[in-house]
Parts: sequence; structure tokens; C-alpha cells
Amino acid sequence: MMFNLVLKDFLIQKKTFLIAFVYSVFFFIVFRGNVFKDFVYIMGSVAIGYIYIMYTVNLDEKNKSYLIINSLPVTRRQVVMSRYLFYIAVIFIGILIMSLVGMILKTVPGFSDLG
Repeated sequence: MMFNLVLKDFLIQKKTFLIAFVYSVFFFIVFRGNVFKDFVYIMGSVAIGYIYIMYTVNLDEKNKSYLIINSLPVTRRQVVMSRYLFYIAVIFIGILIMSLVGMILKTVPGFSDLG
């Protein structure tokens, strides 16, 4: 059941993947200098994770999901654990997206100094 709660959080975020890719390209354009070479990956991953988490929390509040979750046959511990698993997964997704966009942008002629 805990997996289904994590899956619910991912399914409501279909368009957030596109936003995350656009946001990561934005970060690479803004923090393009040699000084920010390593900083851009860290800051972009944190920002993408923040976007995912805030979007999920806002949708849950808007749709009053807590009423439905409280009526399910799950314990509070399982609900909290699923939230933390989602947050950890989102952090890894942010790192993966920033890494993929960084690898792609390294092949672009103006962005070869990304490290």
C-alpha cells in the first residue's frame, strides 16, 4: 500500500517532468561561468526537488487528499514513510535530470565548459 501512495504522488505530476527539464536548462544558462561549474548541478537538483515537493503538497491541499488517505486502511506510519520515500525519489530524479541535461549541453558548442 505504501508503494501505491508513492505512485499516486508521481502520477499527479505528469507535466512536472517537462517543467523540470526546462528549469534545468534555465539553470545551466544562468550559472554558466567557471565559478558555478559544480554549483549548478547541486542548486538545480535542489530546485527540481523543491518544485516536485511543493507541487505535490499544493495538489494534496487543493483536492483535500488527506480525507481520502485517512479513510484508507493504512497506518499513519505508512503514510509518513511513503511521503519520505517520495522525497528521496524526487531528490534522485532531480540529480538524474540535471545530469542528463548537463551531458546533453556539453555537446552544444557554447556549453562545453560545464565540466
